[in-house]
Amino acid sequence: MIFHIFRHRPRWVASKSRGEHFARVLILVAVLAATGWGFWANSQRTMETFKTAGLLRDATNTLSRSQVESLREYLAVLEVRFNIKISVEIQKDCAPPRLDPGRVELFLCPADRTVAFSVPPLLRPALGGDFIRYINIEHFPPYFAQNRWPDGLGAALDLLGRKLDAVQGRE
Repeated sequence: MIFHIFRHRPRWVASKSRGEHFARVLILVAVLAATGWGFWANSQRTMETFKTAGLLRDATNTLSRSQVESLREYLAVLEVRFNIKISVEIQKDCAPPRLDPGRVELFLCPADRTVAFSVPPLLRPALGGDFIRYINIEHFPPYFAQNRWPDGLGAALDLLGRKLDAVQGRE
């Protein structure tokens, strides 16, 4: 009875010799591994897209695809590097923003030329009131005047990154 499990069974891969059987099994395993890797890579890319999609919202559709991608990548780097939540919203209708006290938020309304830059209470002393005031009041008007506010947005995020680096003593 115990030797019943060792009896000859039909092979699950049809072949004429042991070498051919080995080669077919190896190819089958390679195809399954490649399929698994493909699904894994696709799900990783999809998850990365979902994670970065909430970082930048452009209701005006003014930014080009490359600008949106580069800004999202930079925002994701800032989030990982400094372990803070950041979001940028470019509004079309210029409704008053709903601010989340736990994240750094930058709201722009190019139609009204208004800016709202919000920082969590714990980060406010580190960045300083002058920096927050500069971004809110002084930084964007020259860019709005020349209709180059996307450049101003990139410059503001670069300033934020440099200021956070300085706070952490990296500069």
